Amino acid sequence: MLLPQNNPAYLKALLRAGENENQDFKQSITSLSKIAKTICSFANTKGGKIIIGIKDNKQIQGIDPEEERYMVELATTQYCEPPVAVAFELIEHVVDELTDTCLYILVVVIPESLLKPHQAIDDKGEKTVYIRTHDKSIPAGKRMIKMLTQTKASEEYTFDDLEIKILQQLSRLERLSAKQLCKQLNVSERRANRSIIKLLQKGKIKEFDHEKQKYYTL
Repeated sequence: MLLPQNNPAYLKALLRAGENENQDFKQSITSLSKIAKTICSFANTKGGKIIIGIKDNKQIQGIDPEEERYMVELATTQYCEPPVAVAFELIEHVVDELTDTCLYILVVVIPESLLKPHQAIDDKGEKTVYIRTHDKSIPAGKRMIKMLTQTKASEEYTFDDLEIKILQQLSRLERLSAKQLCKQLNVSERRANRSIIKLLQKGKIKEFDHEKQKYYTL
């Protein structure tokens, strides 16, 4: 059984951060396959937290923590391949001190995995590798999946000038194709692709090819 912590400052910090690459709000878990998708995307990327009991608009809803924990554990073992190891934190939010009325929020902590790539299994039994970009969980491309098996967590890396420029462009525009990068940076496609591959191998950018062409994001 989880012991609740009454930590208003911690809860306030979670709310202030909002949904991003490392954090996701859920009012409650209604689908094991959908929550598995989010869990796998965090495990495949840099880790993160799923905060259950909070709406997308940051309104605290509260949940039955034991029920939600049970759902998460089912998702991590039955809908994630290989299973994803997670930890739990229980936050007690005092609504009314006089009546001792509280709402509970469950925080699921997902570390960056050493067993990536993890596949999320949908309700039809199909398996997909997801990674986290900005505040979304998106299917990874074939090359990105290969890179995941070769990338170590939190690896240190020194960037050259072109790699820095590529990262700056992606930071400014969120997503770009290789051709767009070549045009904006005025470099050959061969040179750009060489830098892109290095950044992919080091886990500094992500590649997606589930649309008509490959594109890259931070």
